[in-house]
Amino acid sequence: MAETFTRKFSTSQLLTGSLKVEGMYRRCGLASRVKELVKVLITSPNAAPLEADEQGVLDVGSALKQYIRDHQSLIPEGEQQQWLQAAVISEERSRFKEYRRLLRQLPADNRATLNVLFGHFY
Repeated sequence: MAETFTRKFSTSQLLTGSLKVEGMYRRCGLASRVKELVKVLITSPNAAPLEADEQGVLDVGSALKQYIRDHQSLIPEGEQQQWLQAAVISEERSRFKEYRRLLRQLPADNRATLNVLFGHFY
């Protein structure tokens, strides 16, 4: 489910448009529109009406944030301590090696979601 939601987000024309909207993730979409987008993107992502104007981009950015907050634990609770320990490894090469190991342990949907998000943010 998470993969479908984020894949719809990443493949939309909004991805390009979002790069032109300053503060996309700091600013908020319209609450009623965000709620509806989250609902539609979960149940039927290909039917989601995505608007490419500035307000539409803000709505989708807010929907993505809301979805991750409410529906998706990208790092399973039982593994969060390992991620925190990896974060404090001072030597970069060792820290990245540990991140790669931890990423391989994640469920496939979580890895796919992170892949889409990292691709978008990078």
